[in-house]
Amino acid sequence: MLMLIFMISIAGAVEWPTSIQRCLRSEPQLDKCLLRAAKQAVPRFAKGIAEIGVEALDPLTGANFTLGSDTGPVALRVYADHVNITGPSKIQIKKIIYNEKQSQLEVTGFHKLLKMSGSFNANGRILVFPINTKGYFTFDFREVNALHTVKIKRSLQERFNERSVQFSVNNLGKVIVNLKDVNHKNCNNLNRLVNDNWKIVTNAMIPSMETAIQRIYGRALIPLFDRFSLDDILPIA
Repeated sequence: MLMLIFMISIAGAVEWPTSIQRCLRSEPQLDKCLLRAAKQAVPRFAKGIAEIGVEALDPLTGANFTLGSDTGPVALRVYADHVNITGPSKIQIKKIIYNEKQSQLEVTGFHKLLKMSGSFNANGRILVFPINTKGYFTFDFREVNALHTVKIKRSLQERFNERSVQFSVNNLGKVIVNLKDVNHKNCNNLNRLVNDNWKIVTNAMIPSMETAIQRIYGRALIPLFDRFSLDDILPIA
């Protein structure tokens, strides 16, 4: 996911590993260079590179987030903790552009499967059914078309933070949810309710899920993007 934007942009500052391809802003076919660089870098950066301060991003472990919807058919708050995310490095990158005006990289990609797992606490309702439960979850997001963007500092005096990263889902093929209670027993009725109405539930939760993903990966990328500026990441020459 957002990890890919990071992979694309680490195109060759001298402090970085020489095995990572460098792209110059002055290249006449910069987008093609970025695409090659990303595909070459993905497997390595999935494992993390300690020398530039980025930990493993696939799987990403130990995250937490809150999902919420207050109106409509789904009025629900879900707090998730000890979350593991796997699959971002399997992205099929369709297009990459460097937006000079916004000083940001924009990646359009397809994720065949993204998985999340962790513990949860949920309160509210789905349709007319009250929800008040906690336990463990797995989410399978299948056939996800998404746009990932990251702003690059023009100078070292600027600050990079989690709001510098954006993630938006353009299309989602399917979501499969498996919930278990605190005793690790299947929540059959709740699973049936959520999976039978997955489009309604997903539409309600996607905005807060996008925000959660932005925050998680934005924080993970601070060690890199708060340290380097545009001239380090995409040199002119």
